[in-house]
Amino acid sequence: MLAAVVVAACVVGLASSATGVLGSRDLSTTAAPAHIVVAANGHAGVFTSRDGALTRLDVQAPPGRLMIPPPAATPIASAITVGTHRVWIVRGRTVYGYTTDETNLQHVWTTTPRLGPGRLLIASAGGWLWTAVSGGRQVEPINVHEPTIWTAAQLTMVPVQRAPVTVNAPILGLAAVPGGVWALTRTPTGGAQLSQIIARPSTETARVVLTTSRAPIGISSYGGILCALVGGQVLHLNAKTGHVIQRISVPSNMRAVSVSDGHVVVSAPATGEVVDISLVAPAIRQMQVITAPVRAVVATPSGFWASIGPDATPTKYVGL
Repeated sequence: MLAAVVVAACVVGLASSATGVLGSRDLSTTAAPAHIVVAANGHAGVFTSRDGALTRLDVQAPPGRLMIPPPAATPIASAITVGTHRVWIVRGRTVYGYTTDETNLQHVWTTTPRLGPGRLLIASAGGWLWTAVSGGRQVEPINVHEPTIWTAAQLTMVPVQRAPVTVNAPILGLAAVPGGVWALTRTPTGGAQLSQIIARPSTETARVVLTTSRAPIGISSYGGILCALVGGQVLHLNAKTGHVIQRISVPSNMRAVSVSDGHVVVSAPATGEVVDISLVAPAIRQMQVITAPVRAVVATPSGFWASIGPDATPTKYVGL
């Protein structure tokens, strides 16, 4: 069963108001277009970073609450991940951690991973933050002491940086799951490889779990759900063992992936095509064509958010 839905979406100016609400109508509609938009979905909420301004999308509409304004100078945020109670962003070589309180995003700490030069990648789940350099071969585990109850002492606990773990191919993406992280890498022949790193009391080690001749594109996790996008295919994997649960065919122009409870969303940024696929019954899928370019797509349990058009206006879409 294939349900196709075509959505016509308008583009509006996006800027921040004095109240911290994005998209206010009293603002100029000539706001500068976004150059960098990244988004992440986790247990603590749905967040997007647009030119360094951090917004929580799932607490107020339209279309979210500004949590951190853009910095006055470079570097601006280039990566984002959401853990159980915190959100992290990367600015230059530094990772900044914040609590995810709905009314006051409190800065917790900063840390600089001990990795080589290059663009940092980050992923978080449970009590761990994982960092790597795009195109590098090392992953640094950081114990960030994710609390279950907030106390002043917990907020000031210093993260513990562990020794980097080496994988055998250049890293393209990270996806954290409870107890570990998965690294999507590129093989010498251009294929995709998945390596698993498990958090241990003393030393973390990496193991190659899966190799395919299809080109690596992206990887996404939500809780214990793990999916990797390779050329023309979504691999739905067991997050503990790496066993392939499903191989789901998708259009070859899909270039981004995001997963949530029960479904996976893939998109083609240049054309605005978004395909929402049921993980329970992959033959059930919904296709939407939204305003291009699609800068960031993040799946939620009831659909997905997308930053659309030249101004990267965040818009929520209902899906499977």
